[in-house]
Amino acid sequence: HFCAVVMPVTTVMLTVVEANAIGVRALQHIGFSAEEASVIMASLVDAELCGYPALGLARVLTIAEHVNFKKPRSAIRIEHETPVSARMDGGNYPGFYAVYRAMELAIEKAKVSRFAVVGMRNSWLSGRSAYYAEKIARAGFACAPAQAHAEVRAVAHYVTQAEGGRGAARECCDLLLQANGRYAQLLNGHLDTLDGGA
Repeated sequence: HFCAVVMPVTTVMLTVVEANAIGVRALQHIGFSAEEASVIMASLVDAELCGYPALGLARVLTIAEHVNFKKPRSAIRIEHETPVSARMDGGNYPGFYAVYRAMELAIEKAKVSRFAVVGMRNSWLSGRSAYYAEKIARAGFACAPAQAHAEVRAVAHYVTQAEGGRGAARECCDLLLQANGRYAQLLNGHLDTLDGGA
């Protein structure tokens, strides 16, 4: 595989290995660890190979010039967690790294509980949503909201009728609870609580 870097005057052809090595070195030069740079570059090289050069190697420069890059970073951390969910603080890392970590946690939780929702805040520039959706889909079940990008909907196992922020997560949760035979049980438990056990 080769990556094509389009510049105003010419196109430079690099192998995937060359493109990755150049990008990792550049990201390390501006302050990322080798591991962070490798995670970021995997997303950028994938974008190039999928035909999205604007989301590819040129993003190394975008990261370096981004207003948030100049702000301090802190460790990515979990702010709130349940067995099937988490809310994470991205520590002002680029989303290429922070969202990747959230994706890993979602996959880990879903393998144990068969479902997971992980939210990320305090990050920027996450790249192609399909990159993460493809990895989640390969690991198990991927659900996308109705207005998700066409690439994300294409790899999702289920696309909700509701839009994100308007019931999509609830629809996906209900679907999984019904598939696991737990929906009626949980609903009846809540109705008993509302009725005072009557």
